[in-house]
Amino acid sequence: MTSATRHRAELMYDLLTSVVRALSWADALQRPVRFHQQHPFSADDPTQPFLPATIPGGSPLRFCNESRATDLYQIDHIELYPKPLHIDDVFEVHLYGTFLQNITTNATWTMSARGINSTETETGVWDFCHAVDSIEQPDPGRRRECPPEKGFALVKMSGWVMPMYIVPGTYYFRFDAKTEEGQQIYCLESEIHLDYRDKDKDSAHDHG
Repeated sequence: MTSATRHRAELMYDLLTSVVRALSWADALQRPVRFHQQHPFSADDPTQPFLPATIPGGSPLRFCNESRATDLYQIDHIELYPKPLHIDDVFEVHLYGTFLQNITTNATWTMSARGINSTETETGVWDFCHAVDSIEQPDPGRRRECPPEKGFALVKMSGWVMPMYIVPGTYYFRFDAKTEEGQQIYCLESEIHLDYRDKDKDSAHDHG
């Protein structure tokens, strides 16, 4: 494990101690952009202010209530590997969509988390470009990978569901990206039930 990955694991542990939940962001495996699906809503159409409740791809992630068709990253499709997610899994999340404009530096990515039966929410804020593993865009002449530029993009993130800090249960997560000026890039949320894939580990945890 690299020092950068270890540092991100420590930050996640500090954030989610109260809900016994931590994630360590790691480098994603490189995969090519496979498709570009037209988003069903136009940012120029004020009569379509809300996004669909279900995002294609079969992941547990959905748009937040305040998500709009004017969000700067219009997400078409989300893939999660593996699914369902279990404790001790290394996972990848792929977001496919279109940036409506160039994203300026100093954008932020905020993660909030709580146990589903808890009223206490823990929140951490990261630089947007530090929160993602990679951003693939089809323009070979673009000057940078992140911040992203206007156009189609595949945003990759990955992590590890750390067994040393996890209690089986259901957790609520919210991921909110904004520009430095406060304009929403995207907002996603989910309730995820985490348990051991091997029930013998679950039993050993309960009696350990």
